Amino acid sequence: MLHKPRFNVWIIVTIVALAVLIIFLVYPMFSIFKVSFVGSSGSLDLVNYKKVFLGRYYRIAALHTLFVSCLSVIGAALIGSILAYIVVRTDIPGKQFIRIFASLPLVLPTLVSAQAWIMMLGYSGFMTKFLRGIGINIPSIYGWPGMVLVFILAYYPFVFSMVSASLLSIDRSLEEAAENLGASPTRRIKTVTFPLVIPAILSSSLLVFMQSAENFAVPALLGKGYRMLTIEIYRNFASELGGNIGMASTLGIVLIIITMGALFLQRFIVARREYRMSGLSPLEVKKLNLLPKIFATIIAYSIVFLSLLPFMVIFYLSFVKSNGPVMFYGHLSFANYLTAFRTAIGAIKNSYFLATVSTIVGVVFAILVSYVLVRKKYRSNALLDFLTILPLGIPGLVLGIALISAFNSGVLILTGTWIIIALSYFLRKTAFAVKSASSVLYQIDPSLEEASISLGAPPMRTFAKITLPLIVAGVISGAVLMWVTTMCELSSTVVLYYGPWSTMAIEIYQRMSSGEFGTAAAFSAIMTASVLIPLLIVNKVFGKSIELGSS
Repeated sequence: MLHKPRFNVWIIVTIVALAVLIIFLVYPMFSIFKVSFVGSSGSLDLVNYKKVFLGRYYRIAALHTLFVSCLSVIGAALIGSILAYIVVRTDIPGKQFIRIFASLPLVLPTLVSAQAWIMMLGYSGFMTKFLRGIGINIPSIYGWPGMVLVFILAYYPFVFSMVSASLLSIDRSLEEAAENLGASPTRRIKTVTFPLVIPAILSSSLLVFMQSAENFAVPALLGKGYRMLTIEIYRNFASELGGNIGMASTLGIVLIIITMGALFLQRFIVARREYRMSGLSPLEVKKLNLLPKIFATIIAYSIVFLSLLPFMVIFYLSFVKSNGPVMFYGHLSFANYLTAFRTAIGAIKNSYFLATVSTIVGVVFAILVSYVLVRKKYRSNALLDFLTILPLGIPGLVLGIALISAFNSGVLILTGTWIIIALSYFLRKTAFAVKSASSVLYQIDPSLEEASISLGAPPMRTFAKITLPLIVAGVISGAVLMWVTTMCELSSTVVLYYGPWSTMAIEIYQRMSSGEFGTAAAFSAIMTASVLIPLLIVNKVFGKSIELGSS
């Protein structure tokens, strides 16, 4: 008696997932690539690329982007590695506190950080006025110094997290062997410890480079004429009535080449990391003498304090009475919040709605895709995995323009709807949820599912009853990370939104640009609280911080 082959739902899941990514990711990116070859006359030519690579104006923007990103990498690698070494190798007090709070800058909005530094050290900042009053003139926060400062303090946790994990995996016997051969502590660190953590430093530094290069919010607020690729992309696109979409697309392709190059170089370095540590003999924590301990403690807490200072300042300034750009320090009120709720309550609702919708869809998609990638050995898995991580290397500004280029006309018109905004969030952030769910799935023994199927349970029932409950913690962590990063998204939103669908990030950007500092601070405080509360809840419930690294 012949049996019909059982219907395989996972093949359907794979086909649908690939179709979604091809239609809403590959096709838009192809559209923007095609538009980049369209000149001002409407014909196909290379005039845009000639202007970028041969013209001085756009070449300077590209060089500035590389310069700022490289300086940010150097600074983040330096302070992230120092903090990791202090926390892992010394006995300073409060190390758990440092581990938790040193991770927060990665999910706190750089838009808010840039805003706070302007209100502290800008032309009329309260710290600038104070220092000027005692005869100290400080360099301007605007231009590349301010951008580099914000990027270093926002992205050093990438380095801190990866280097800490690398240091914890080093076998103590390696350093003991160096000591037995007469190596001094400095030489031991130089010849044994440092080479072992180089892969972690390099891979995390490339993430810092990529995040700095694609950031729009910080250059938009702190640039002040310092040309960066993201700013030039927005300028060419934003003058929509008479703008140059072809040049915006071309600059977007150039920026993608830079960020994708960093992303794949990072993955290559991680894949080439061939050494493995047993972890059976972890490095000993050094008991420092009083003065070295005080010095190390001051360094560690100063790094964390400086990175979180902007957010503490914003909460304070949100209660300071203001009149446009003028802040009346010492006069506290709820006026800024009342103005925010009275004039733009819709922006707050929109942020919550768009973040929630995109997260729900993204988490469902991530659960199914991660199961296919981990448990199934389909030939299409390599392509599915590639398309899932691809948005990590595509700047939000460029993805937004690509979606507009693809869905501004034709059969499926999404431009001018909330759907296109949620779609960009889904594409940009789902990789976080996929990574989180996949990491948990790898730890679950497949025999549990095989036993259920052998007893006659259908694959999807097995997945729902056995697998899903076991990965729920990882799924929730990924969902929260996706939600909080979506709440802060500006780069794709700034080109996709229209009037009724403004978000808190848009309100902060616009009100800072128009000098409404107090109301901008109120929106920033609301958005920061919206990010922190879910993180603290997850940390309390699951007893650990969310992993913030990217792959």
